[in-house]
Amino acid sequence: MRKNSTQTKLRFNTRKDERAAKALRFAIAFVCFFVLLGGVSFLLLLKYYDFDLSKIAKTQEEESTVEQTETAVAQEIRGEYNYLLLCTSDADNAIRFAAVLTADMDHNALSLSPIEADKEIAAPDGSRGTVQQMLDDGGVSRLLSALEYTCSIDIAKYIRSTDSGFKAAVNAVGGIVMTVPESIDVHSEKLTFIINQGEQTMNGDTLLKYLRYHEGDLAGQMEILAEIFRQTFTAAEFSSADRVYTKMINAVESDISVLDFEQIKRGVQQLIAAGEPVSIH
Repeated sequence: MRKNSTQTKLRFNTRKDERAAKALRFAIAFVCFFVLLGGVSFLLLLKYYDFDLSKIAKTQEEESTVEQTETAVAQEIRGEYNYLLLCTSDADNAIRFAAVLTADMDHNALSLSPIEADKEIAAPDGSRGTVQQMLDDGGVSRLLSALEYTCSIDIAKYIRSTDSGFKAAVNAVGGIVMTVPESIDVHSEKLTFIINQGEQTMNGDTLLKYLRYHEGDLAGQMEILAEIFRQTFTAAEFSSADRVYTKMINAVESDISVLDFEQIKRGVQQLIAAGEPVSIH
């Protein structure tokens, strides 16, 4: 009979091998135990000192946000921005005054351009009418589109108030100091107004009457509006801009959002630093 040349080799563990394997298992277990104990102890220590690991990520995010904000603030606002200012009566929507306020940020200057209520303008659809008619027919949106189309300008935002809203807005800034060149005593169907000559601090009601007294005198109305901006846009007055904005935005109709106001505030601060006056066009 032929013997099979392939033989199965059997390996027997000696006691020496068993002791070596046991020592290795013990060493591995000891190291694992030491790592686990050290990790738990470290976490307990952090907790004892009120340390929050999430604060690391949060702090990095906050630092990044602050850096982005500081960069944005450091950048000057450039370009030209137009804003429609409009005041109408409480009762019949009659225009008290209308003007375009232009902020020229390249030259750090403000200017006011009056708009006559009976000025004829054209809408993009080809229809024509006066400023008052455009407002009556389609509200502020139609008036805006017609002014942009006729005057070839871009109006960024608008502020529209009624008599009541104008009074509330002026009262929100504590009144406006005006110098009256001569005493006024008017008694008519439209207006009753008495005021002495000289420097006067006018509240909203008095200032609105003073504006109405200059009805038809666009230059006089624009000078009053310019004085409002001159006194409002000062470092002392604008320090409470956020509080004033909250009061004023509730008194008027506007498409200026909180984010828009933050940009406007930066622009005003830039104008204040430049010290440029409000001019009349």
